[in-house]
Amino acid sequence: MSKLAEVKGVVLQHYQQLDNAKPAALADALASNTHPACRFQFVHPFNEVVGAEQAAQVFWTPLRASFAPLQRRQDIFFAGDNDLVSTESSWVVSMGHLLGLFQAPFLGIRPTGKAVMLRYAEFNCVADGLICESTLFLDIMNMMAQVQAEVLPPSTAATMVTPGPRTHDGLLFED
Repeated sequence: MSKLAEVKGVVLQHYQQLDNAKPAALADALASNTHPACRFQFVHPFNEVVGAEQAAQVFWTPLRASFAPLQRRQDIFFAGDNDLVSTESSWVVSMGHLLGLFQAPFLGIRPTGKAVMLRYAEFNCVADGLICESTLFLDIMNMMAQVQAEVLPPSTAATMVTPGPRTHDGLLFED
């Protein structure tokens, strides 16, 4: 088996254990394939924590409590060697959606009881058979749009288009 296949296997096993863990066992599931000093970097407001216990407490437990059951739907999965540092490591990238029923408040957003798809991109650095760094991005703005809890004002681009014919370099365009 190639080295990249092995590191991908570490991450796939990590996902399987994390995705199948009961709420009380999330920290143990995270610890099984991560270095004790693993840096977990999450999207704001969760930010950065160190160690599986903190990652479970700060991010995974609240996420899983809000969107239950939570299912990973991976679309992209690849690995590559890290040539930028002197220690031998590889990065594994996973992108897709986390699908769950929005059953409890998340970041102060009112639950809808309906299915929500959270777009994610996750980057895991694997060295010596363990994940030593993990970065997870969630598209929270898209999730908020799905549940009609948008915080941004509506786009005003449509008001910038004037009705009727207009010209450009002598050519006539109709709306």
